Amino acid sequence: MKTVITLLLAFFTLSAIAVPSRNDCNYYLDVERDFKCGFKGYPLKFGYRLCEKYLEAQPGMTRAVQRWFPKIRYCLQNYLETERASIRDCKDLHRKAINSHINCYVQTGFCDLSVLDQAQIVQVTAFDILNPDVMGLSLRVKAACMSK
Repeated sequence: MKTVITLLLAFFTLSAIAVPSRNDCNYYLDVERDFKCGFKGYPLKFGYRLCEKYLEAQPGMTRAVQRWFPKIRYCLQNYLETERASIRDCKDLHRKAINSHINCYVQTGFCDLSVLDQAQIVQVTAFDILNPDVMGLSLRVKAACMSK
């Protein structure tokens, strides 16, 4: 009986449609299920993986960063949701998702955080800075903050 209940719970969990969330990263798994970009595609390699890293780091951050994380998490996921119907393929998904980061970071108040808070956020993805997308985003967000 316990096995049947476990299987039913797994089925409903896997078949449920995830929605943008302030509190979890499951939305990216739903996007991956639809687009099938694989482990090197945006939903798993970038969206879900980094979202989970930030979610794990959130409790150890300052209060300001703890308040900011849910805002950015929701903004990035919600942007994908609003664009989802117009996304043609994994390459288009990657491009649109990456480009959404600049506006979401600015709109959610990243630029208003202290330099120390911003450094905490960047430190979570320190090893990812070698990724051209992450490096480019960092520079573009910094430029957007300076022009704000």
